[in-house]
Amino acid sequence: MVKIKIILVCLLICFTGCGVKSKYVVQNSQGIEVGLSQDSANVYRLIDNRGRVIASSRSRDKKITFKVPPYLGTNGCYNVVDNKREFLLGKSEGIKITAVQEYSQKTARLTVAKRDFNQRVRYENTYRNNFLRAKTNLNRNKLFNGRTCDLPRQKQVPRRPKTVCGSYAQCKKLANDSCMKNLVDAETCSAALSKSNFHESINSVSCGALVSSLNGSKYGISDGVQDALTGYLDRHTKKMIDEGKYGEAIGTGIIRVAITYYRTQSCKDNFTKAAYAPLARWERTRKRILDEPYVLRNQCNNLINNFNSSMEREERNKKQLAKLKKEVEALESWVKTEGAKSSKPESCRFY
Repeated sequence: MVKIKIILVCLLICFTGCGVKSKYVVQNSQGIEVGLSQDSANVYRLIDNRGRVIASSRSRDKKITFKVPPYLGTNGCYNVVDNKREFLLGKSEGIKITAVQEYSQKTARLTVAKRDFNQRVRYENTYRNNFLRAKTNLNRNKLFNGRTCDLPRQKQVPRRPKTVCGSYAQCKKLANDSCMKNLVDAETCSAALSKSNFHESINSVSCGALVSSLNGSKYGISDGVQDALTGYLDRHTKKMIDEGKYGEAIGTGIIRVAITYYRTQSCKDNFTKAAYAPLARWERTRKRILDEPYVLRNQCNNLINNFNSSMEREERNKKQLAKLKKEVEALESWVKTEGAKSSKPESCRFY
C-alpha cells in the first residue's frame, strides 16, 4: 500500500513538471526552441541576466518555442525559467541569441539593396539616352576631328569706317566745339533781332531754326518749344529789370541759364553719340569676328566634356547595377538558405 502511494505521488509530481530538463536548444530567424525531456503544463519564460522577461510560452509536444524581438541584443545572456523560477538551462549557464538580429539585419539590407537596384534600373535608360544624345551632338559638330576640336578660320574684318572723328575723345571735343558755336550763333542772332518789333519768343525760334538749317541738323518741335521759352524768359527778365524787380529778374535769369545749359549738354551728348556710332558699331563687329573662332571651339569643347561626363555616368551606373545585383542575389540566397537554418546558440555565464 505504501509503495502504491509513493508511485502515485511521483507520477503526480512528474505530471506537474518535476524533473523536466532541456534536451536541446536551437536558435533560428524567429527565436529559440527548447526541447524537453517530457511534456509539461508549465508556462516558461525567457529572461535576461537582469531577470527581465523577454518572451513567454507553453510547452507543446515536448518543446518550447520563444518568438524573440529583432532588436534583442546579441551580447546579452539569457535563460529559461518555469512557474517556480527554476532554471531550465542551468542556474549559472545561459545562451546568447544572435540569429534573430542577424536575420533582421540581412533582410533590412536586402530591402535597401533592392530599392537601390530598382532605382539604378530606372536611371539606366536616362543615362543611356543622355549618352547617345551627347554623342550625336558631338559628331554633328564640324570642328570635331574625332579627338579634339579644331580652331575655325576667322572671317574677314570689315574696313574701319570714315567718320568726322577718329575716337570717342575726338568726337566729344568736336561736339563741344560745334554745340558751343551753335549757342554763340543763336545768341548773336537773337541779339540782332532784338532790335526788331517781333516778340523775343519769335526771334529765338527763328534764330534756332536758322542755325539748325545752316548746320544741316534737324529742328524739331521740342527745339522750338525750348527756344520760345528762352525768348519769353529773356523778355520777362528785361521787363523785371525795367520795373526794378531785380529779385524776380534774377530768378527768371537762372531758369534761362539752366535751360540753355541743359540744351547745350543735350546737344553735346547727342552729337557725340551720333558721330561715334559708326565707330562703335565697327568695334563691336570687329570684336565679335575676332572672338567667334574661339567661341565656336569652346562650344565644341563643351560638347566633348558633356560626352565624357555622360559616358562616365552611364559606366558608373552600370558598375553600380552589377554590384547591387550581386549583393541582392547573395542576400536573397542567404535569407532563403542560411536564414531558414537552425543553429546551436553560444553558451554564456548567467548570473
